[in-house]
Amino acid sequence: MFQMDTAQACSAGYDWFRSCWNVVPSSKEDCTISQKHRLQGDCLFVDTKIRGCEGHRGENEIVHSQEDGLYVTLYNAGGLRFSAGSRESVMQAGDILLWDTSLTGSFDCRAGASGRTILFPRRMVERRLGSGNRISGMQSDRHDARTLLLRSYLEKLHDLAGKTAEYILNDLLEASLELTYLCMIGGDDLPDRARTRAAFQDIRKDIRDHIGSEDLTPAASAARLGMSLRSLQTTLSTHGTTFTALLANERMKRAAQMLRSPALAGASLSEIALSLGFYDQAHFSNAFRRYYRMSPRQYRNLS
Repeated sequence: MFQMDTAQACSAGYDWFRSCWNVVPSSKEDCTISQKHRLQGDCLFVDTKIRGCEGHRGENEIVHSQEDGLYVTLYNAGGLRFSAGSRESVMQAGDILLWDTSLTGSFDCRAGASGRTILFPRRMVERRLGSGNRISGMQSDRHDARTLLLRSYLEKLHDLAGKTAEYILNDLLEASLELTYLCMIGGDDLPDRARTRAAFQDIRKDIRDHIGSEDLTPAASAARLGMSLRSLQTTLSTHGTTFTALLANERMKRAAQMLRSPALAGASLSEIALSLGFYDQAHFSNAFRRYYRMSPRQYRNLS
């Protein structure tokens, strides 16, 4: 994902920023850029403050950039004009912006702005959302209740980085992509439940049929079912869930069945965990305990 060493990225500061953008002062005032970078799990966490500058990102900057993925930026203060493709946004405190790093763009920040960003790697974006190009430049409504909830969640995710086991953090990050997308697109145009009930059951069956498979992602499931990724996501949203939440629910149901099965009485917890797609027994036990309020061993002894 990132060719630049983390320590190098953190110390490069202004020069690192200029490797991604062609930056010039926007006035006679000093052009100031301050960035802090942390590589946590598979994602890059960035805190940025800029003032008195404007920048353009063309093909040359894209080729030489160390970034490849989808930016999700929370604007905390100030104002910034941003354009990507045909979309132009005036970002202010409280806004959230999605931007694909493979696309050209420009910004103008004369008065100053600050924000927090998560750069999700390309492979994670494609697994969860498909192409990031179609949502690049998407801006939230800062007055929408969904935006307020999403901001609160993403802020907590920033705070968790560096304090959480990497495999748990990566699970949270992947789920966050779906949550971010669904909050950003809103629900006004979602189809009603009656018209999507069959599709919802097909998605649930596909998850059940492929539990434990490495190829169990929203994109892979949509491809197997012959539907677009957006149709899959909006269908799940209509039924009040996400792919990640539905997968977690189906895994726990299957786990309970396996622990109760006389035919699997001799199977170890590690074997059951791996068959369900968990990293290891500890990952499985923690998830099971959160869901059933008891450990897998305790549950098995009750059966």
